[in-house]
Amino acid sequence: MSKRNENRPGYKKTKVGWIPREWTSIALCEIGVMRSGGTPSKEIAAFWKGNIPWFTAKDLKSFRLKTSQDTISEEGLLKGSRLAPAGSILILVRGMTLFRDLPVGVLDVPAGFNQDIKVIEPLKGFDPLFAGYAITARKEMLKRLVEHAGHGTGRIDTGLLQGCLFPFPPYKEQKKIVEILSTWDTAIEQIRKLIDAKKRLKKALMQQLLTGTKRLPGFGALDWEEKQVPDGWQEIKLSQAFKRVQRITKPDVKDVLSITATVGFVQQKDKFSRVIAGQNLERYILLRKGEFAYNKGNSKSYPQGCVYTLEDFDETAVPNVYFCFRPRNTEIIGNFYKFYFENSLLNHQLQKVINTGVRNDGLLNLHPNDFFNIRIKVPPIYEQKRITTILSTATNEINNLEKKLKVLER
Repeated sequence: MSKRNENRPGYKKTKVGWIPREWTSIALCEIGVMRSGGTPSKEIAAFWKGNIPWFTAKDLKSFRLKTSQDTISEEGLLKGSRLAPAGSILILVRGMTLFRDLPVGVLDVPAGFNQDIKVIEPLKGFDPLFAGYAITARKEMLKRLVEHAGHGTGRIDTGLLQGCLFPFPPYKEQKKIVEILSTWDTAIEQIRKLIDAKKRLKKALMQQLLTGTKRLPGFGALDWEEKQVPDGWQEIKLSQAFKRVQRITKPDVKDVLSITATVGFVQQKDKFSRVIAGQNLERYILLRKGEFAYNKGNSKSYPQGCVYTLEDFDETAVPNVYFCFRPRNTEIIGNFYKFYFENSLLNHQLQKVINTGVRNDGLLNLHPNDFFNIRIKVPPIYEQKRITTILSTATNEINNLEKKLKVLER
């Protein structure tokens, strides 16, 4: 509460600020029992694909939690995880996500969870949903507890987390507040479902339009039998459409970026809590807006590495282990190939030219010549532009919905 409540009857000053006199200031450890999770052995198939949801950081995208990407069996639960009852509160306490957000959710079903998550089982007198809302409302305070745990990973000390204070009303008032906030949750969930549907549509459009398996009206027919490419398209080496960029970084460059598989370009100081380039900045590549960089790092999302376009900076320094390139001429529309690479259309060929195994530095064994000899499909420029417009419209729709979602969540 604001200090303006100091002269108002019915309020009191506490360590969490001004709150109604009927409310209390309670430490997180008093709300319920906090437990840790675990991961069953990935080597034992019998532990997995059972009927028990098993939550990790990637599943904490909603406040009400019902389903997870992975499931475990009864045996997997006994040998490697822990069952949290419905009504338990899940809080992420370890992972890169903590540098951007602090996910909190409430289970609608019993579920297992991994070691990156802490679960709170609320005691009698604490409504689980209200407790979850109360924790979510103080996210910014909790994010100040995040510390760097190495390798770009964040963590929250459990002891500090348990000592955090939260304002709590009497139980009946908790239930009434939950009733009101649940209305917002319904709207948020509807927006999320719409975003997921739009993303599926965009993915289908990308797969069809970028490969020519579906042509837009007036742009010719398919001719797979003779050419293995759509009628009017070319199939050429990447090096014929794009020129490699190897320019040396300027000593006064302001931004030093790396690529993460799921986000794209990020500031090194945000990803690693420092600029890891150090004294080696002169060995970095100067990348300019509209140019591409291929990060040959192996990840779950992009096992053959990922390609991103620099869009939010005029120029930046990127590691020289990236393969950087730009369109050779105006017949190659950069935004068309932004979608082309986003759709992982190089993966099949990359699988063939990447040498087995990953190097000690975590990068895939791939020679630049092999990468630039990969073949890509090139539609006529007017068709590139039309496809780009359609996919850009789909992207903008998703971005606008995600902005609306953030407003509702806020």
